Amino acid sequence: MMMPNVVYCAFTSARIGALPSTAPVLSSDQVVSRVAVTREQLDHGAWHILGQGAPVADKADFSNEAHAGRRYVGAKIYDAALAEEFLAAFHALTPWDDFHDPQYLDAWLTRPECKPLRLLYKSDAPAS
Repeated sequence: MMMPNVVYCAFTSARIGALPSTAPVLSSDQVVSRVAVTREQLDHGAWHILGQGAPVADKADFSNEAHAGRRYVGAKIYDAALAEEFLAAFHALTPWDDFHDPQYLDAWLTRPECKPLRLLYKSDAPAS
């Protein structure tokens, strides 16, 4: 938790086809994004909690911690729906460049080399 209604999330490159009975084992080298998001998806059950596992990121790994001494003034907090958009684009389910700034999602990556080679772009999408 960053604040009462904000959680730190470390998103990984891992993808599963169905809800497992136990939490998957993840590692820090799979982390592709670390952001603070509003917690409504967790509170309303849209994001399923699979169980407890070893942390893949420390609180200090999140860029917002640089603002902790100022009560997080200047910190960036995202709506959970934007996190879902990032993950859908990361896994090539929706276009990566479907924002006003076509490189917007690049800023979500922990480092540039995390950007997948296989992405969907608006120019690849079938005309409707």
